[in-house]
Amino acid sequence: MKLSIQILILALGFGLIACNSSENKETSAKEVKKELKEASDATEDFLIQSYDDLKQSYEKMSQQLNENMEKIVEKYDKLSDELKEKYKNHLDKIKDEGDQLKQKLEDLEEATEDRQDELKLEIEQLRKALNKSIEAFEKEIKDE
Repeated sequence: MKLSIQILILALGFGLIACNSSENKETSAKEVKKELKEASDATEDFLIQSYDDLKQSYEKMSQQLNENMEKIVEKYDKLSDELKEKYKNHLDKIKDEGDQLKQKLEDLEEATEDRQDELKLEIEQLRKALNKSIEAFEKEIKDE
């Protein structure tokens, strides 16, 4: 009899623990859902902020590109006809690179997330190439 009471007490104890743990699981599941929702909202806010920052950064790059192109054309226009002829191809190359960069910046705004990383890389490569071309052009006309 003593053994049956011990078994009954043990079974009741396990039953209470099981009921209590399933209640904790439900509470935990609710808490996890709440935490996931908060994390999802925070991630979405971060992505929106990141996209806005990225967009502003590329808008600034586009504005600087326009300003640099204007300066290059001004310098070119001040050259003699002989030097203009000499550097015309170089200026055309710079304009072409600038147009390519502008197009990639425009493409980035309409791109899907999958394509954005690829475009960012292309934009960075074009920007570096354009900067090198501008520096070379400025150095060459400075030496004239």
